[in-house]
Amino acid sequence: MDADVQRTSMGDIMWRGCLILLILPLVLMLGFCGWVRWESPRGALPPEVEWDEIIAFGEDFGLRDGCGFGAYHISPETSLRFVEGRDLPVGWYRTPLPMEDGQYAYVGPDRKRITLYAHHGTTCASKKGKRLGLPDRYQRALRGPGNWYRISNHGEGLIVVSPKEALAWYLYFG
Repeated sequence: MDADVQRTSMGDIMWRGCLILLILPLVLMLGFCGWVRWESPRGALPPEVEWDEIIAFGEDFGLRDGCGFGAYHISPETSLRFVEGRDLPVGWYRTPLPMEDGQYAYVGPDRKRITLYAHHGTTCASKKGKRLGLPDRYQRALRGPGNWYRISNHGEGLIVVSPKEALAWYLYFG
């Protein structure tokens, strides 16, 4: 009789162990995805662009590619630094950013031609971002004088800072 009870409890232990091994990766994956979703908007801008509020952030991603569009209210110190153009790391350039066919940009003092994939990140703008007209304001900031931009990841990432509006935009497409 004790042997039967022991087999039952051993079977229960094996069942529970298998169930835990099947569920644990799912729980870890969901937790990681939730953390990435929480951390993504907070770590999108480089340290030289200090912000105090995320106005709107939208993103979409699949198995291989994704896109993101965010707008941030920048601090007064950051606005002043960009108005004066001081203490900026290499890689920041003044607008307007010359573009051709909506996807090719001429970057930097040597006007190197690159494919600017990030420009299509506006398709991921959240409903709030669209309602506030943030994609249109980004377009005007990129084409108008007095603003700054920085391109990353071979044209897949773009940051635009408008010190007059106290806004920064983050775009990603790739």
